[in-house]
Parts: sequence; C-alpha cells; structure tokens
Amino acid sequence: MRIDIKKTKVYTFAELSDDAKENVFNEFRESIDDYFWHNDNAETLKAFEDIFPIKHSDYRYGCQNYINSSIEESAIDYYYSTEILEFTGIRLYKYIVNNYSEYLFKPAYKKSFDGHKKHKRIRNKIADHTKKKYCSYYSGISFDDSCVLTGYCIDDDILKPIYDFLKKPDKTSTLEDILKDCLEEWLSACNRDYEYQFSEEAIIETIDANDYEFTEDGKIYY
Repeated sequence: MRIDIKKTKVYTFAELSDDAKENVFNEFRESIDDYFWHNDNAETLKAFEDIFPIKHSDYRYGCQNYINSSIEESAIDYYYSTEILEFTGIRLYKYIVNNYSEYLFKPAYKKSFDGHKKHKRIRNKIADHTKKKYCSYYSGISFDDSCVLTGYCIDDDILKPIYDFLKKPDKTSTLEDILKDCLEEWLSACNRDYEYQFSEEAIIETIDANDYEFTEDGKIYY
C-alpha cells in the first residue's frame, strides 16, 4: 500500500481484501463488451473451409455452443462419386497426404540473413530485387505444422483431428467424420478461449500487464 498526494490509500491487487478483489473481477467482466479474438477465430474457420470440402451454415459459442455443417455437394460432384468419402485407414491417409500436404505442412523457418549476400544453399532473388536488408530462410527438407492456416493459434485446434489421424490412421474414421471433428474441435477451442477471457486468471494477467492500482474497495486508481 502507498498513500498519494491527496492522502488516498492506493493498493496493488495482491494487497486488496477478498471482497475488494471480487469487486475488481465483477467490474472487469462488466467492462468487457466484446470477445477480443472472434475475428481471428472466424478467419481460421474460413481458411479451413476454403481448403476442405465442408461448410458450416451456422454456429455459436460462449453461451449456447453448436455448429451446423455438411460436406459440400459440389465436392461430391467433383469426385464423380461418394467413393472418396468412404475411404478409411491407409487409403484415406494417402488421400489426405497427396491432396492436402501443402496446406497442412509448411517449410520450417531456419533464420534470417543478409539478403544481399550469397547463401551457401540459395540466393534470394527477391532480396536482390527489393533491396531488403534481411530475408527469412526456410528449410527445403524440414516442415512445420504450427499455425499453418492463418498464423493464429486456433489453427492448431481445428487441424488437430487431421494430424491425429495422420499419426495413427484408423479403419473406421471417414473424411467426413474427421472434417466434422475438426469443426467441433474449433468450436470447443473458441469456447475455451471465450470463457478464459472472463476468468480470474485472465483478469489478473491484464492487471499485472498494465500495473493497475486500486482504492481500498477495489476501484481502479487513476
């Protein structure tokens, strides 16, 4: 605790009483108008549906959780039959790897280097043209599966059922099963993140990051 020039007692969050802390939590929750990461979540969903033959018609998370989805009829028409939708096991594994590897795995980042110098493996023509001082070097043999759709962490959640299947192909899961599991996983991840935003832990992180101080009853001190 400290006393300001107006002789007001000022407290850190840790110094507050339990009742004052509860007031802090309630005020923070009431001040949150929107879920911060909705647009990022939606971009991940769109990127996923731009690649795979499944679309949602509606969804909601935060209160009533649901997502309605279906395999596109155009996808079935494109493949001339429903045969692919019946693939399982190794046959489905090969189909996913052959058709979607470029979306599921990206060249692993190695380092940045001076773009105007010759690298022992590559010469960066873009650097020569743009005259940028530093350029990123990505491996030609190592690949990464982290945040490959948009660069946002929810990418990993929506793709988890696919990666799990590729690690251990089973003889019962179909492509439709896996893609619907992906959307359900995305929904669950969004809901967890939504709930976390209103949690005591998240509020305390915000307080610590901004060095907030409080009056004795839990009001933010300005």
